Amino acid sequence: MTWIVAKIKWIMILSGLLSCAALYVAFEPREALDYLFDKVLKGALAEVIVRDCAVLHALVGGMLIYAAFEPQCRNLVLVVAGVSKLTFIGLMLWYGSDYLEEKVNIALGVDVAMVALFVTFMIGMRRIGTRRFSHSTHSLSQQAMPPTPRADATARIPPPRPPMAKTP
Repeated sequence: MTWIVAKIKWIMILSGLLSCAALYVAFEPREALDYLFDKVLKGALAEVIVRDCAVLHALVGGMLIYAAFEPQCRNLVLVVAGVSKLTFIGLMLWYGSDYLEEKVNIALGVDVAMVALFVTFMIGMRRIGTRRFSHSTHSLSQQAMPPTPRADATARIPPPRPPMAKTP
């Protein structure tokens, strides 16, 4: 678990790049669906919906890449990505069981692995935070207070300059 916490940046970058591969589906939906599902799109509405889902999937990938470099938004992005991937997995298992073949199963397996890594990271971070808090000898109010400055740190402030005289 600590390995995943330590390497989450690279896990998120790789997951984001894999998710951004859905852009191919946005540009070539018929070829992509024929490759993954051995089915062809029928109708303009199906093409619009497939393209839109592909772009949304790629946006989640972009969010994963962004959050890899911005730790303060990692949890939110991991939750969004996890829910998105779990939704795809659930919809495929519930409605798309007729299309579960080798190629789609690979995509589903990769998504399951990503969700497992994301959840493991968040559990690991929660445990690390709990351990840090429980091993502390200070009370919560002492931890929240900023450290007091040293006396010699305030003595280094330069004196103010005299005001400039105006010339006519």
